[in-house]
Amino acid sequence: MQNSDPCYESFTKGLKMMSEYFSDTLSEGRIALYWQLLGPDISLEEWEYACRQAMLKETFHKVPLASHLMEYVREYRRAQREALLQEQCAEGVRTRKRLLELRDSLVDPAEVDALIASVWPDERPAIPKPIFPRPRLRSSLDDLHYEPTVDAETAQRKAREQLRQLMEQDHTREGDDAWPIERQG
Repeated sequence: MQNSDPCYESFTKGLKMMSEYFSDTLSEGRIALYWQLLGPDISLEEWEYACRQAMLKETFHKVPLASHLMEYVREYRRAQREALLQEQCAEGVRTRKRLLELRDSLVDPAEVDALIASVWPDERPAIPKPIFPRPRLRSSLDDLHYEPTVDAETAQRKAREQLRQLMEQDHTREGDDAWPIERQG
């Protein structure tokens, strides 16, 4: 059984290598089934990674099933996505640094002050204060501390009492005709 896809030969080479390694003879039909299940959905790099990982990690003396090999492919894809994301983040940081350096080289704070002074020579307009005051930010880890307002038993007792009250209210409402939702009985 011959396939016209150029990747088929590389795919079968990896499969035959695993077959040899695991001492598991693969028929042409079985090879074709692996190709049908995996071939169209994976790249050669992913397939080579999956074959290598199977030979390094599998302990059973048979060529792994397609689902096991697909797990190795997914592992490869996750690693590639993480590497790409890290590269994009690093590139973003480098770009940000370059832009900040460019801004600093183009904009002189003294020039900005001179420009503002030329627009408002006598006095600058007052900057409105925020309507709501900003919350006080903690300045150090020493400011962070936890002081319980009640002990655990008191909190538990209050919660039980509230539950009991809610259940009583619910019980008294069952006979009440003032329910907003009509009950079907």
